[in-house]
Amino acid sequence: MDELVNTSAKTHGPSPSPALGTAPSAGWLELRRDDFDAFFRVPFEQYGPDSHHVSPFRSDLAKMLDPGVNPTFRRAGDLTHFTALRNGSPVGRLTAQVHRGYNHRFSRRTGFFGFFDTSPDPVVARTLLDAAGGCLRRRGCTEMRGGVKFTPSQ
Repeated sequence: MDELVNTSAKTHGPSPSPALGTAPSAGWLELRRDDFDAFFRVPFEQYGPDSHHVSPFRSDLAKMLDPGVNPTFRRAGDLTHFTALRNGSPVGRLTAQVHRGYNHRFSRRTGFFGFFDTSPDPVVARTLLDAAGGCLRRRGCTEMRGGVKFTPSQ
C-alpha cells in the first residue's frame, strides 16, 4: 500500500540549518511499502560514490527481506520495508519487524526498526519512523527499538 504524505504541513522541531547543506522539506513524499528496487537504491543515491557505506549485496538483501527465506520473519506481516521518495527519487528507507522469538523469550511486545538510511531531512526521517511505529502498533507492539540490521542467516 503506497501513500502520499504532504510534508509541507509537517513541522517537527526547528528547520534545518542552511549551513549544514540541507533545506526544509516541502511538497510531497511518496511512501512505498515493500518496493525492493527503491529500497535497495536508497544508500547509493543518498550517500554517493565517495561514501564509506557498505551495502549488502542485492541478492543477500533480498534474502534478508524475504519471509519465505528468512526464518525469523516467516509469519505473514512480521517484516515490512518502507521507502520514501521525493520526485521519484528514493530519499529514505526503513524496515519494521516483529521478532516473535525475542518477544516470547522476554515476555515483551517489542517491534524493531532497521536499515534506517535517509537524506539529511528530519521530515523524511520522521515520516519513516511514524510509518514503522504505526505498522508495529497494528501488530500489537507496545514499544519500538532500533536500529537493527540482520544477516541472511537470521
